Amino acid sequence: MSSEKALPKIITEDPGELNIGIDLDGVVANISSEVRKMVLEGLGIDASLAGNRKNSRGPQFVLGMWDNPALYEAAEQIPGAVDTINEWRTHGFQIWFITARTKNSVGEATLNWLERNGLGWAKKEKRVLFPQPSDKDKVLFKSRAVKKLALHIVIEDYANILRTYVHHH
Repeated sequence: MSSEKALPKIITEDPGELNIGIDLDGVVANISSEVRKMVLEGLGIDASLAGNRKNSRGPQFVLGMWDNPALYEAAEQIPGAVDTINEWRTHGFQIWFITARTKNSVGEATLNWLERNGLGWAKKEKRVLFPQPSDKDKVLFKSRAVKKLALHIVIEDYANILRTYVHHH
């Protein structure tokens, strides 16, 4: 058997309309530098270097940090992500952003970030899915969204989303 036959065939024809689900944090938006800054200011811990502790507000600070709009407003684009997503859209792919961010606390900051960063169509077309207050398990929320939208491709930086989807379906 030649090595040529062992390689997958490269698809060159248009695959047709695809439904694509995309996570925001770690995929399109890079919040890691802002997280490090907030942890340093809030806890006195240099998260990038595992530095020394100045204070100990601990779990309350960490849990509340995720509901702070400033964390998401300051996020930078992951290089190439926005251009790639917009390119897929020109091919007619149906794109959905599925986030664990809560709508009540950071929904507006999220939608504004999308608009400022060249993805305003997602806001206008209501292509951003936020968990409901009753969705205590964000992994299960995302897994259900994958099924409901009949997604062909999911781009997610947290593998448990897909493991949960496969396990429950």
